[in-house]
Amino acid sequence: MEIAVVDDDKDFMERIKTLIQQICFKNNIQLNMDVFFESKNIVKKLYNSYQVIFLDIDMPEINGIELAEKLNILKGREEIPIIVFITGKDHLVFDALQQFPYSFIRKSHMDEEFEKCIIKIYHKLKYEKTNKYSIKVGRNTVLVNANDIICLEKENNYVKFYTDENVYKERTNMDVKEGELRDKNFIRVHLGYLVNMIHIAEITKNTVILDNGKVIPLGRKYKSTVPNLYFEWMVKHNA
Repeated sequence: MEIAVVDDDKDFMERIKTLIQQICFKNNIQLNMDVFFESKNIVKKLYNSYQVIFLDIDMPEINGIELAEKLNILKGREEIPIIVFITGKDHLVFDALQQFPYSFIRKSHMDEEFEKCIIKIYHKLKYEKTNKYSIKVGRNTVLVNANDIICLEKENNYVKFYTDENVYKERTNMDVKEGELRDKNFIRVHLGYLVNMIHIAEITKNTVILDNGKVIPLGRKYKSTVPNLYFEWMVKHNA
């Protein structure tokens, strides 16, 4: 894990450093950590270099809330870097919530809250890494989270990948994509369509309705298998 800690209290920073090192060693988590005692002129470095940023809310010059706001502008809709606020002043929590932090750690409960937070983030990052899927768009390769892909549609010699925000077009065929995505919750529902079961809202006699409202035809050869496979996936997914 690439971690940054921003806190102007040097004595308290030493305690945080030691605690994070102990937690990562105990849980066999590889750690690269840097600390910052000033919050000025570090926004781009934090954004470009770290997966997780622990911010003290109450700092001079630029406080943790203001720093998080600047980071969120750079992040847009991206999750990384993950922001966690550290606070000893409960009255600042409401203001901090407006920057949508991943979590809070109270200075009065650091020992237990730090460990729970780090382990949860570690598993989240590990899952995100293994769930990435590469799409070849022309000469470029785009990495997306497989869960964000809603469906795939065949178009001549190309396959179109639909997400909430984008449509990516790759020169390939649907059979290849079906083999690659079968273990990532995707199911073939038509010769021309592959859908992510996470995004299925309803299966009717002749269609598959997705959670974004898109209606996809259910191919004749798939009518008997798709409902059963989806039901089995639902049972396993919700177990």
